[in-house]
Amino acid sequence: MAPAPGAAHGPLSLRDVVHRAHLGMALVAMALAGSLLLLAGLFALRAHIGRNLELTARSVAYTVEAALVFRDAEDAQQTLARMLAGPPARLRFAPCTCHFCGATGTMKRS
Repeated sequence: MAPAPGAAHGPLSLRDVVHRAHLGMALVAMALAGSLLLLAGLFALRAHIGRNLELTARSVAYTVEAALVFRDAEDAQQTLARMLAGPPARLRFAPCTCHFCGATGTMKRS
């Protein structure tokens, strides 16, 4: 009869069994922690996306509010067209004006 797999070195000692159990528990714990962090990140991202959408809608509403109050449909359409035609705000690198921090530059919205 052929020996069972793992029986080439004889029966497993208690130390080997405990070591294998600890390794398995560590792998399961790492997988669980990673999946929980991934889910938390996804929920946070979804919340930020929703908030950004609300802020964008509020900005558009404030921009065309005057045209809508005075029932000026043409001005409202022109304002929305200008907003949609403009480039999105991007971050640009600008030199730091602070004499104390010693930084070479800061990030500012353009």
